[in-house]
This record gives sequence, structure tokens and C-alpha cells, in this order.
Amino acid sequence: MDVEIEWGSATLKGHGRDIGITGLFILTPDPLWLNARFAATLLAEKPILLECVVKRIEPGIGMGVQISPGNDDAKTQLQALISSLSSRLAPQP
Repeated sequence: MDVEIEWGSATLKGHGRDIGITGLFILTPDPLWLNARFAATLLAEKPILLECVVKRIEPGIGMGVQISPGNDDAKTQLQALISSLSSRLAPQP
């Protein structure tokens, strides 16, 4: 899923993977530094605003971030997105 990172007056692009209720890995060739705080938008069907803190860096690959929804709507959307993704990955009988 594509991600837009709001960094100062710039908007950086990335791609999210390994999303969970408290974390996300953002693929980006130029990750920020440890403990950097920023806002990001998951570009889902309905965009989801997240507050993020960098917790892990893989140079040249991306960064693992701790996430928290920006508001109650974002929390509900994030939970629905994760449920939707989980159901797609569940083995079918």
C-alpha cells in the first residue's frame, strides 16, 4: 500500500508492508532517523492518517515505524483494513 510521509513542507513517497495495529514497515530509499516523528497517510480506499515514530532502519531499504491513528475515524479504518488483509491471507478450507 502506498504511503505519503509529511516531513516539514515536503511530502515523501513510500510503500507500506507488514502492517499491524501498532506498526508498519515503509519501503523508502531514504529513511528518516531513529525516533524521528512524522505524520503519514496510508493511501487506502479511504486514506488513513497516522502518527509515526521511527523504531528501526534498514539503510537503503526503509524503516520500521510505530504507528498510532491520528483520530478515532483513523483507528476504526485501520482496524478494518487490518481485518480485511488478515482475511485475505487466511487459508481457505
